[in-house]
Amino acid sequence: MGKKICIYPFEEKNLQNASYDLTASIIAYKIDRVTVTSDNGNVNELEIKKSLINEDKQIVIDSGVTAHIQSNEAISISKKICGTYHAKVELCMKGLSPISTTLDPGYIGTSLISLHNYSDSRIILNIGEPIVSVMFYFLRNSCNIKDSHVPCRLDIEGIKIEQFDDPKLSKHACKGEKCVNFTKCFSSNLCGNIIDSSSLKIKREILKEMKEWSQQGWRTNFVELKRLVVEERQKRDKELKIKLLSIVINCLLIGSLAALIFFIWLHNISGETIQFKVIITIIGIMPGILKCIEGAIKNFIEK
Repeated sequence: MGKKICIYPFEEKNLQNASYDLTASIIAYKIDRVTVTSDNGNVNELEIKKSLINEDKQIVIDSGVTAHIQSNEAISISKKICGTYHAKVELCMKGLSPISTTLDPGYIGTSLISLHNYSDSRIILNIGEPIVSVMFYFLRNSCNIKDSHVPCRLDIEGIKIEQFDDPKLSKHACKGEKCVNFTKCFSSNLCGNIIDSSSLKIKREILKEMKEWSQQGWRTNFVELKRLVVEERQKRDKELKIKLLSIVINCLLIGSLAALIFFIWLHNISGETIQFKVIITIIGIMPGILKCIEGAIKNFIEK
């Protein structure tokens, strides 16, 4: 981890015995296919991508819907490693299962995970919730074939998501007779419902978060991703060293105090002797000396 396999952001709790759990990001949508007839009579089928994020910033997957969710984590692996994606049992018990796929050697970027709701009811996921487990495998030989997949699979996703499946976020303000479709939808519920200001504000926030998510360079750039992973490794290494230092200092303190007490008992030293006073003085100043040593070493480690 952090060398041939880079994951960012990395959470210790998502690291399992033989896999790593990827979590859901704010980029979650479904694909609706609609038939449109042009003025000259041509019939075209269009794909419309609708965000599945609701007003509470949760992912809502209705029965029979396939959700496409970008993982919050970006992965970069060497040419000698591949991977496979596996279902989370907790989600399967609810009726939600991923469409299994593979992680090719040398891939970099977030993972586009497709989850289908096989249940008869709506399933709600929280952003940041684990949605799939990825397992890594060492290859006997390094793969020399260049990975043709675009980072984050933007070749598949590729369009700006503006529409929402949530009715509160998908309504449009009616333009009245200025709208070319006014006569078609007049007195109907398809349009004309003015979106309330609070929902409009939330929609703008969601769109802003989506834009910020897609503009983070480490999601698609190996150099940036590697830099962040190295910084995270160094930070964790420092924290581990400081923790081990504290344990060693405390053990030395306890051991030295126990040794001095044993020395007093072994030699039956009286409380009025100079030896006893010297030992008591040492016991008094030893914690301070050890803490000063600990502080100096901590400062050295942090630098």
